[in-house]
Amino acid sequence: MLPRQAAPEQQHEAAAQAFSQLSAAQRQDVGTTIINLLRNNGLDPRDAGIQTTDPRRINSDDLARLTNYAQQQNPDLLHQLLSNPLVGMII
Repeated sequence: MLPRQAAPEQQHEAAAQAFSQLSAAQRQDVGTTIINLLRNNGLDPRDAGIQTTDPRRINSDDLARLTNYAQQQNPDLLHQLLSNPLVGMII
């Protein structure tokens, strides 16, 4: 789970480490979920500083950035992400 009181760098590292354990297909599924959730809530995923918004090419670092961005912009989005079985298991 992402440490809530940890520094942003520590949160990013913890999330990236967790996402690095996923297969490419799982990263794609999680990326699609997070990107869609952000867009559906009026947020631009590119504002997270990611390399790509193409879920087929997304990496664990981008997923960590997206997750942390969602948490910073709207903490309720993180709760919505956690309700996704795959994302919730990882985070």
